[in-house]
Amino acid sequence: MKEEVKRYLEKAEDSLGAAKELLDKGYFADTCSKAYYVMYYSTQALLRDANINVKKHSALVAKFGERFAKTGKIDPKYHRYLIDAKKRREIADYDVFSVIDKELAKERIKWAEEFLNEIKKLLGAENVN
Repeated sequence: MKEEVKRYLEKAEDSLGAAKELLDKGYFADTCSKAYYVMYYSTQALLRDANINVKKHSALVAKFGERFAKTGKIDPKYHRYLIDAKKRREIADYDVFSVIDKELAKERIKWAEEFLNEIKKLLGAENVN
């Protein structure tokens, strides 16, 4: 496995741990934001493994959909997870009027964990921590 891919997976794992701690402390908006980054770093690992380099979040989402979800290499639900998580992250980080509750935050952690595990399976990296 490429060192860069491994590092992205490690960042995803770290972000998952941080998201869980934020949830435990009652920071639900920040939990959603960090859960998105679990998916972001996981997707970066997958794309980098395929020699695809993107800088923008929108490009990452588009390339993931184009190269993996639409081709059947991964269940399209993960593309929907990524799209929704990105929207929630933007709301969590920038919208001062929206409230994110505990249930939504818990669901996003579940999605993030499932997403990361699926990416690790695709990369043959189930044992990377």
